[in-house]
Amino acid sequence: MPNPKVYVHRLENWYPLYMGAENEALLQSFAEMMSERDRTAPMSTDELVERMQGCRAILSLNGIGAKEITADVVFQ
Repeated sequence: MPNPKVYVHRLENWYPLYMGAENEALLQSFAEMMSERDRTAPMSTDELVERMQGCRAILSLNGIGAKEITADVVFQ
């Protein structure tokens, strides 16, 4: 069985505080990680839906851009 795909939502310059190399390695030990890393630009619903295709979980660590993750995005 393949590892689940986890979407790590944009963290801007906070990324190293939450997802340093050790945390990335831990997540990647049991999941395929799709990360926006230090993206600062907001995302449209269509763009976010496309990026999250096939994801089983969303990791939104500091709330930046949390308003982008709507029911329309999650239930596509």
